Amino acid sequence: MASKESEDIKVIDAGDLVCYSLEVNLWSGRQTLTRERLMEYAPNNRLPPAELATMGSVRIADAHEVQSFNRLKSEALRILRDHGLPIMGAIGVPKSQAAEVHLKLREIQRKFNELRQSLFIRYDQASQAWRAKWISGNPGAGVLLNRMPTAEEVAGKLRFNFHVYRISAPSGDVAGGELDDLYHESLMGIKGELFSDIAREASDLMTKYLVRKQGDVATEKERISRKTLRPLQRVVAKLKSFAFVDPSVEPLREVVESGLNQLPADGPIVGASLLQVWALVRMLANPVECAKVAEQARALSSHERESHLFDLLPGAQMAGDALGAPIPEPTERALPEQGIALRNIESSFIDVLSLL
Repeated sequence: MASKESEDIKVIDAGDLVCYSLEVNLWSGRQTLTRERLMEYAPNNRLPPAELATMGSVRIADAHEVQSFNRLKSEALRILRDHGLPIMGAIGVPKSQAAEVHLKLREIQRKFNELRQSLFIRYDQASQAWRAKWISGNPGAGVLLNRMPTAEEVAGKLRFNFHVYRISAPSGDVAGGELDDLYHESLMGIKGELFSDIAREASDLMTKYLVRKQGDVATEKERISRKTLRPLQRVVAKLKSFAFVDPSVEPLREVVESGLNQLPADGPIVGASLLQVWALVRMLANPVECAKVAEQARALSSHERESHLFDLLPGAQMAGDALGAPIPEPTERALPEQGIALRNIESSFIDVLSLL
């Protein structure tokens, strides 16, 4: 008969994951500015305009020429972040979503290559126009712009590619099985990555959409819309996609989804319903508390998870007691008197419900 401990062990099958690794090279549109070139431009210590040169570099192309490439890279990273989790230096995507991710990355690659070809064709003319713009108002700027790269050199720097692969355990006789142990340790870390990813999503929702910042003080919003809850819907989707990593993940998904389903379908979310949102977000923003609730939910049936929702979520009993009772007109209140320093929000979680 299997022990309780053995029942709790989840063997993650790496076959459930498809790994993606981006290989993107960008062009900064800048060149290194040496002391000799700067002295040649400014023998009397007269510095060039900040739009042209900054400490250590000189801009040799309009910023708009390189921003489009940066945006495409950011879009690719966002797609991988939305669908996958970090693992062994790559992003592991559930095999059920691999085809969708692959098509999206191929489309970004196509756009990237089109932009590169367009820049290659226009580069000589754009480079001359950039140089002429600065020399016309400041002839001395020619010293800083007399070593422009060629179109071929710029095109050669720009590259968008990605690699797709599966991972598997190394041979057991390699390093006496040590590598095999490290491999399985890395796989088991996916659960922690999942809960950390969810915590980031919940913390962003809390700080960007559930509170209003006025100076160094953040105040609770008295009402929100269903649109505000999109990050929680993404959390539900992420939990569903990675349910295979641990038996407690699917029960946690049911808890979050049940909490969302109990909110009003139309109109603003206020009063007890807003307290329920806070309870969900506060729990998800704390990986330790999230894991605790997930294990508690695992011990219940699906029906019990829904009926005992307010018992599972720390602080949600307040919302449960308020449901069905007259809801007073919401008023805006400051959170702590000292306010919430936004620079500290990412490193600590806001214990909001304790303030209500």
